[in-house]
Amino acid sequence: MKAPASETFERANILGKVRCLLLDIDGTIIVGQERTPGAERLFEAIKQSGRSFLVVTNNNSISLAEHAERLRGAGLPVEAQNILSSAEVAAEFLKEEWKCSSVMVLGAKALREALLGRGLKLTDENPDCVVVGFDTELCYERLKAACFAIEEGCKWLATHPDVAMPGAEGFWPDCGAITAAICATTGQEPDVVLGKPSKYMGQAAIRRSGFAAEQVMMVGDRAETDVLLAKENGMSSTLVLTGATQGKQAKASGADLIVDDLGQLAQLIEEGTKAHRRKEY
Repeated sequence: MKAPASETFERANILGKVRCLLLDIDGTIIVGQERTPGAERLFEAIKQSGRSFLVVTNNNSISLAEHAERLRGAGLPVEAQNILSSAEVAAEFLKEEWKCSSVMVLGAKALREALLGRGLKLTDENPDCVVVGFDTELCYERLKAACFAIEEGCKWLATHPDVAMPGAEGFWPDCGAITAAICATTGQEPDVVLGKPSKYMGQAAIRRSGFAAEQVMMVGDRAETDVLLAKENGMSSTLVLTGATQGKQAKASGADLIVDDLGQLAQLIEEGTKAHRRKEY
């Protein structure tokens, strides 16, 4: 069954403005270690249309190179320079906004390396601030030290709000879960929460895209992070139903486009590319 002409026109109008697509990872372009239906076709459609893409993720448990390796292992043409994670956004924020020089970190190796890469000193002795991320090596002593620093007046931030990370065995406690423990102990909320859907993540992604916000589209599977990121930063959005959002929640999300899978989005881009080429001739 064909979509109504008005709906077809609206979709074409939305996509016609888009020059860069921001792509979420888990639940959007891959699930587990497998690419989602139509993902490979979408990357080809983006290339053929002359658009660009940037993979945007809250997941700072692994480095950009490791993210890229994982995606290439699923058959997707992604390099480290095509990815923006909450670790890089946190490092930039600490240097440019808070003007920090030293930080206490509860986080994985990838987060620590991103902070070191921006010239930040990692220390537990009188840090300028406390940074909380995803941390599989978290121990009671480290958690206690962070709480003490915050109770003594140290500023602190969470790299992203996600409470749980999906894994093969089940859900792992993520940054939001560690943040909740600190909040419960200290009675203090983070001064800043980065990652999607924060304005800091959105603005960093827009800068990396090289285009104006209205020329950028966020593509993801979560209404509360991906669609909200787009709304908060003046971008358009596509909600894909291969991950966390389904049914009534999808309809109420406010996304500009809703597709069953990335193959449908690829088809819309392909149709737009063909129409544009016909006009040229």
